[in-house]
Amino acid sequence: MIFEELTSSYVGNVDLILSDMSVNLSGIKLVDDESNKELNLKCLDVAKRLLSDKGALLIKAFNNNTFKSVRSEFESYFETVHVEKPPASKTSSAEVYLLGLIPK
Repeated sequence: MIFEELTSSYVGNVDLILSDMSVNLSGIKLVDDESNKELNLKCLDVAKRLLSDKGALLIKAFNNNTFKSVRSEFESYFETVHVEKPPASKTSSAEVYLLGLIPK
């Protein structure tokens, strides 16, 4: 209810949403992976509500056992999807950024 009230004037008017969020890690890989997936999909839900027809969503994600499903959701919603690993990220890190451009 509060989210809808706060965002109602922005529906379809946002050109870019950036999210560098990550859940607090529990140390249990399956739990952490699923929690990050849920967070990523919530960001996508917000984007579906707020993005303009030329909008973009950039989120932090982790290339783990749930990444394919998150990427698939992006691909079903956006015209173009890119995955980038930041140069500053450790080679051993699963951290990537997922960019969705132009909602379908």
